Amino acid sequence: MRINGGSMSQIQILIADSDRAYVEALVNFLMGRKQEYGIRTFTEPTVFEEEICQLDWTEFDLIILGEAYLAMVQEAGLLGEMRRKAGYLLQLTEEKGQGTFGVDEMEKYQSMDFLVNLLGRVKYPGPLRLHEDSAGAMGAYTGELLATSGRQAVCRGGNSDSILAVYSPMHHDLLLAFTLLMCRSMAQEGPVILMDLEENSRLSELLSCKWRGTLTDYLYLRSVNEGKLAEYLIYDEELAIMPPVDSPTELGRISPDQWQLLLSDLQETGARIVLLYDSFHQGAQLMLDHCRKMFLLSKQEPYYRRLTARTEGALRRQFRHLDLETMELPLSLGSRGEWNFSLEEIEAGNLGSYVVNQRHRWEEDHARRSVG
Repeated sequence: MRINGGSMSQIQILIADSDRAYVEALVNFLMGRKQEYGIRTFTEPTVFEEEICQLDWTEFDLIILGEAYLAMVQEAGLLGEMRRKAGYLLQLTEEKGQGTFGVDEMEKYQSMDFLVNLLGRVKYPGPLRLHEDSAGAMGAYTGELLATSGRQAVCRGGNSDSILAVYSPMHHDLLLAFTLLMCRSMAQEGPVILMDLEENSRLSELLSCKWRGTLTDYLYLRSVNEGKLAEYLIYDEELAIMPPVDSPTELGRISPDQWQLLLSDLQETGARIVLLYDSFHQGAQLMLDHCRKMFLLSKQEPYYRRLTARTEGALRRQFRHLDLETMELPLSLGSRGEWNFSLEEIEAGNLGSYVVNQRHRWEEDHARRSVG
């Protein structure tokens, strides 16, 4: 069965398993995410076996197969070809550790955060590529950030138009929420990477996702030529995010050479970059030298306005090229003793409306700078 949600530029998915109820539920979940997927399903082994030799594996960004269907692919001598040509291959299992074909597993009843994160990687901005080891054997699947077809890397050649920063001199309690909503909006127009450079981030409370490592883990492996940026990014729909550090002291230990390495890697992606700060560390000077605009988040009370104005003046003297804009957010969590808001709840309130109202202006500003 083929289910289309849009054009051929959408993510193409193949699902084959005899558990009809599960396949139907999985398809309903995917289509309910309001993303553009092209989905082809098989729930009858005989039908799959008849068509297996006619399937073009290069058409699929993601293939999810039950054990019996993977066995048919292997018996037909097509498993190696499938792994080489498809974007990503998963074996559907009842429980972890039941896989028998040497491919990554997807447990039927695990949290869908796993699949959502994977789909984000597939879409951002191209499918996952197979990594070959030095002997030419197929190794682990690794993500690679590639500029989309025909797109120039917008940050190359010293161009700073696509690096933005967000900072709150008075540590606004909605600093992260505002930045996430802003970046979600920007990501609808093209690839965006959010660098969560907060010392104490609430990212895990606002987004229900997990990550394998942080910026410092990535930089350590990168220094020995093992780390890849895409392997450490997590995804919120189209938005890519570098997770925050585990300890407030970690950012201070990152060397200037490491910040330069990070900047180069970010520029190679061709994405718009958003730097989220709640304090400035030794790498801030370097990163902001390549930044074209900073949003200063404040509150409407006179005390906070004075504090923000003083900080704005100091930044203007130090970074004369930087376009500074103060934004007085319409909402605060106030004196609530417990953080119990989800990002969706915040988005549905005043802050979400504020971001929607600002979106058109941001897009016009970005388009004007891109043309200029």
